[in-house]
Amino acid sequence: MQSFPSHSQLNRIPSPSSILTLAVLLFTGLIWSSAPAHAHTPSSTGDLNDLDLLDMNLEELMDIEVTIASRTPQKLSDVPGAVYVLTGDEIRRSGHTSVQEALRMVPGFYVSHWTNNVWDVTSRGFGTGTAFSNLQFLNQLLVIIDGVVVYTPLYAGTWWPLQDIDLNDVDRVEIIRGPGGILWGSNAVHGIVHIITKSASDTQGSHIYSRGSNDEWQAGARYGGEFGETGRYRTFYRHFNADGPHREFGGFDQDWYISSTGFRLDWGAEGEAQKQVWARAYDARFHEIGFDLVSFTSVPTVDDKQGFQLYGSTTDADGNGTLAGWINYDKQDRKTEVDIEIVSLDLEYKRSFELSDNNTVTAGLGYRNIRSNLKGEDDFFEDYSPRNEVQSIYRVFAVNTWMIPDSDFSFVLGLQGEHSTFSRWEAQPTARLSWNPGNGWSSWASYTQSKRTPSLEEKTLSQNSAIVGNPNFKPEDAKAYELGVRTQLSDKAILDLATFFNVYDDLSAGTVNGFGQLILDNKGEGESYGVELAGDFKPSDDWNIRSGYTMFGGTYTDQNDGSSLGTEQYHPRHQLNIRSYYDVCEEVEFDVAAYFVEDFGDAFKVAERWRLDVRIGYQPCDDLELYVGSQQLNSATESEFDGFDSRRRQFYFGMSWTPGASDAE
Repeated sequence: MQSFPSHSQLNRIPSPSSILTLAVLLFTGLIWSSAPAHAHTPSSTGDLNDLDLLDMNLEELMDIEVTIASRTPQKLSDVPGAVYVLTGDEIRRSGHTSVQEALRMVPGFYVSHWTNNVWDVTSRGFGTGTAFSNLQFLNQLLVIIDGVVVYTPLYAGTWWPLQDIDLNDVDRVEIIRGPGGILWGSNAVHGIVHIITKSASDTQGSHIYSRGSNDEWQAGARYGGEFGETGRYRTFYRHFNADGPHREFGGFDQDWYISSTGFRLDWGAEGEAQKQVWARAYDARFHEIGFDLVSFTSVPTVDDKQGFQLYGSTTDADGNGTLAGWINYDKQDRKTEVDIEIVSLDLEYKRSFELSDNNTVTAGLGYRNIRSNLKGEDDFFEDYSPRNEVQSIYRVFAVNTWMIPDSDFSFVLGLQGEHSTFSRWEAQPTARLSWNPGNGWSSWASYTQSKRTPSLEEKTLSQNSAIVGNPNFKPEDAKAYELGVRTQLSDKAILDLATFFNVYDDLSAGTVNGFGQLILDNKGEGESYGVELAGDFKPSDDWNIRSGYTMFGGTYTDQNDGSSLGTEQYHPRHQLNIRSYYDVCEEVEFDVAAYFVEDFGDAFKVAERWRLDVRIGYQPCDDLELYVGSQQLNSATESEFDGFDSRRRQFYFGMSWTPGASDAE
């Protein structure tokens, strides 16, 4: 476990009250600017998700179709829940180089890039844990890429640097802030992130791109074509390389790279079944810090990682039934720690059908088989028993949506049952009442119970390890209460407000024995609460301002001795971001974003900061885009965890070339 430094002389930002005042002024401005205006009729634009951010008026932005809430297409304005959407075009203009970095823009989410290749991405406040493999934090966040769950069974989280996605191919990222396991399975305790890439038909022809900065560079190419009468495909290759941080721990190299290649196939005529197959393979190498338990010194290591994902699905002609299956494989040689080989196979069928004009049911079945081989490099540090484990997970789910006749109210009642090798049958119910009177207004109240499945570490770390697992470790439990409203105030302003209160039982905790080992148990409990505000303001056709504010609080207790688990120390009480996207003219874009993070616990004051990003894009023709920018422009160095991992101000430049785009126009 890491030790934390005392207060550091970093860029400080205003007090919590100042940030709260800023947020209030911001959203007051949105309301003030939404004075009654003439009604706006959306243009006939076809697929809204293919549009550039500034090509959409706010009504069209509210009409974006999302699938994450009900697993069937819904307009964002009709979704009765805390759902947020990042379009591919907004991610492009933000200047971020990965999905995890782009999640900084989402209200309720906290992102910490706290060592060179480790990101912590948390929703609604959950923080510190006891896992070896992801160092300090537990995510309790379900991440999905085009239907494939990439949540690792080794620990409660996601290997973020291994999710190497070409952001040029991202159509949108749909996010549920809060629990969502009823349709997507366990481990969606605090949120779901579904990364949806463009269809093969939207990525035809050639595309080449590159980007460089002080400490990172990436390049890649894609080609799309046709097969058969209805088929479309794309293939791709990309490489990403990152240097070590400005101040490397121990002076050891901490650079890393990852190379990825893959393909996607889509086929099926209109009115017929739609089929999809995609695959991605990666190879990565990380220079990291190991620990020699003989000499009790830090040593440099090189960790190799390889893996692949393969997915296939078929959707009925009516769009109501989908059969999908996928394989996820990860192999890692983590020297001085553990050799990892995990393969998971998933099968799922879901179908939606109408019981009546006002009553719709979505139901499904799922099965997952996980085979893992975990061999500790040093049995006195990290050892598993058994080293070879086979898990089977079965789940059933059903959600009933009832539109109450002759009213604007609807009621959702759902239940998921899941049984795994590591736990008995666990029920996860949900109930939601929503009011949608039209005119861009929706409000909701909900209750959801979610579970986090025990990890391999929590169950099988042996008696030899510094952290000792518990064969009787139970799923963590969260009961979530939420109130929210989403409304289009006018043709210039949208407001989204969500409040939540969570109660936790059976949280991971532990006691230290006489040998200095941490013995894991489920004696943790806690409560958390918060407010999330998101706003969109469009002063003109050429300018869009998006913003988000989050206030969070919580207490977490270890029942073993009544002490605090310290979880609340590692998440900011206040966060605010303001992003401006402006088209100077038809060829030039000017984008600015400011991020404020404030009020951690005493052990983590070093992470308080503010950050300014600027980007200028130039498109001399439809084929070519050039851009320059800076991240962290306000500070020469910045740390999001500790003084040893500070990163430099980044100046970057890049290009994106799509030969033949002008001809296609």
